[in-house]
Amino acid sequence: MVGIITGGTLQPSQFQLFRSVFEDTGHMRALSDLAIQTVESEDMATLADAANTVAYHVKSLAAIGSLSDLVELLMTRYRTLRTEQPLHRSFILAMTRLLGLFHTHQRNLEILHSDLLICEQQNTAAVCSPASDNMIGMQASSLETDEDIEAVFASGNSMDDQLLQRVFMRVLLRAGKTEYDDGEPTSKMCNWLNQLRIVGSGSFDELVTAYVKSTRTSTHGTTKSMDAITALVAAECVSLPDVLRTIGPSSEVPAIRLVVQLLLKPASALHGLSLAEQYRYSTIQRLCCVQQAQSVAPLLMAACGDPEFDISNEVLHALIIEYTTTLVEVVRKSFHDAHHSRPPTQKAVELSQALVARGIDAANATNLDVHQILAMTTPLSVRFCAGALTYLSKGCASDAGSGGDLAKEVMIEAIQSGNNAWPQLLGTAISDDTKRDLHAWAQDRLLMASGDAELKDDVEAQRYLDVLDLTYHSVRGGDDTAVLVLLNDKLRGVERQLSASSDEDKANLDRNHSVWQELSVLLHICCLHVSADGIDMDANQQARANLLSTLCTLCMHPRILMDVNKAEYLFDLASALSDSLPEQTLQGIARTIKPMEARIQALVGMSSTVMSSDTWLALASQLPSAQSRGTTTAQQRALSKHAAAASSSSSQSTPSPSTTARPGVVGGSTSFGLAQQSQPQPQQRPWPQMGSARGSVVEMKTTPFALRRWEVMPDSTPVMGENDTSLSLGLFGARKV
Repeated sequence: MVGIITGGTLQPSQFQLFRSVFEDTGHMRALSDLAIQTVESEDMATLADAANTVAYHVKSLAAIGSLSDLVELLMTRYRTLRTEQPLHRSFILAMTRLLGLFHTHQRNLEILHSDLLICEQQNTAAVCSPASDNMIGMQASSLETDEDIEAVFASGNSMDDQLLQRVFMRVLLRAGKTEYDDGEPTSKMCNWLNQLRIVGSGSFDELVTAYVKSTRTSTHGTTKSMDAITALVAAECVSLPDVLRTIGPSSEVPAIRLVVQLLLKPASALHGLSLAEQYRYSTIQRLCCVQQAQSVAPLLMAACGDPEFDISNEVLHALIIEYTTTLVEVVRKSFHDAHHSRPPTQKAVELSQALVARGIDAANATNLDVHQILAMTTPLSVRFCAGALTYLSKGCASDAGSGGDLAKEVMIEAIQSGNNAWPQLLGTAISDDTKRDLHAWAQDRLLMASGDAELKDDVEAQRYLDVLDLTYHSVRGGDDTAVLVLLNDKLRGVERQLSASSDEDKANLDRNHSVWQELSVLLHICCLHVSADGIDMDANQQARANLLSTLCTLCMHPRILMDVNKAEYLFDLASALSDSLPEQTLQGIARTIKPMEARIQALVGMSSTVMSSDTWLALASQLPSAQSRGTTTAQQRALSKHAAAASSSSSQSTPSPSTTARPGVVGGSTSFGLAQQSQPQPQQRPWPQMGSARGSVVEMKTTPFALRRWEVMPDSTPVMGENDTSLSLGLFGARKV
């Protein structure tokens, strides 16, 4: 680069020429050297153009490692020139745009903001001059020519609102008219608009806002309005994001067409602007598309409702592809809303097909069918292919009523062919009805193939399991009794294979792998049907009980216990399934499983010491009195005997507390109150102690469990004092022990 230019610093025309060449050839390194060479210039207009160039190619320059150095050089040059030359508004705004892309230049941005205010004050003072003596002539002037407009600006700044509006509208009518000087386009538009902005101040801003708002409902003059707003943006009298917020997706179709053209129009199509102004507008346009993607994408989809919208625009394609690689969720939501509208936006579908067709020959780009779209589906193009498939499915459904069948066939073909983008297609382009059909198809493939060696390998089985996982939400809450019954039969078959396997079979790796693969597949399907939410049927409950019984049996199988991970998996699955069954069903399962491990006992709600209801009945039954002990019934004797046996088995591990004779106890009453009156100091009645001396032995009461001494409560005091709040447990049918 240094060898090409030997005459010192670059002139503006030279910089623009070399920049155009390097951009067309994609030579970013040479473009970086060009910007470095331009930094030495003392022309602030050229430096502003260089700053816009760096901002436009910020990602490419960052990729080659030149961005930081260029930004520092430009900022250093600005600090030097701001003290040597008058402040330049375009250079300040260009540096503000560039540094606004970083979070580490807040201090420099504050300096630029302060300099901009000073620059505005200086420009206002420079424009001020005594009022013209020919004000009446200015008001009567028709302002038909450029000379008339120049005469108004040369007369001074004494301009009322009426004259300001007349000049403003006359200047906007001149938008789009290009003049040439030595073969290069020149323009007075931006200078005129900036002078009006300085003279009019707040009134000018109101005029600009009112003009932009008027385009929302305008149905004609779109080209003239576009040229006018382009000039306002290039002169930096209004920001392009403000135009987007004013003209939203809810505006009229011509207004949406206008704002989309403002976003997509290339620099070569910008008439009435100089080369520097064209590049400045292109930089503002690009930064707006990148920074305002949340607003731009809905506008693009809204423009698809315009029958005249050109979807073959390469700039449009490049912008959407860039969004797809960096802001995929924005594109997904925009295309999803457009494709699922009623009716679907035709242009949005054609746009999806046009993007898909970029991957094939131009001769085959028309009349794409589902198979061609499926063959071109990749993780990068899946969003567009999903939109095209959605529209084709709806079109077939409206024509022949077979849209769901077509979508199902397409997905089955994608799954079986191993297309790595089918999960995204399943999540975006398929309806719930089709998902239910695909769930049933994959489930049948797995259950019918289990044990028949129809699955080629683990990869194919996992692919079907992935289909079940991705589509289960569409069938959740439905009746799955038939699936549970089939799962139970398959698991029992696996149990029989494990039990009947001989030593030779254990050494057969292929056979073992087939059995374990079948078991893994069946358990995975069981996991999907653990929950019984929304299902209240006796047949379904019975099927779940049978499945739980089979799982418990498998948990205790010797071959299963050899694989710790598989055994834990089975137990966790059985535990989750037991949560959906009532207590009575679990008790019935407990009676059918013999023998039973401790974990299975805990699973069905049983403790290690199994007690029948008769034992608890003996505890709750009232003991016979002393007069009727000799006349007990056979049933009472049997219950007492059974309870005593349970108590003796429990007392082997924990000794029962000794029971001592209590003096003063006669006929169920106590003389504790009289003894307390005869003693000088009250003494608390001692609790029964282990190993204490025995007096008159009290009859042992039968209990189904051992009582510890801290669980035995003393008799309540019959004499109630003001501080005595003990309560007789006899009121609740309790017995003394």
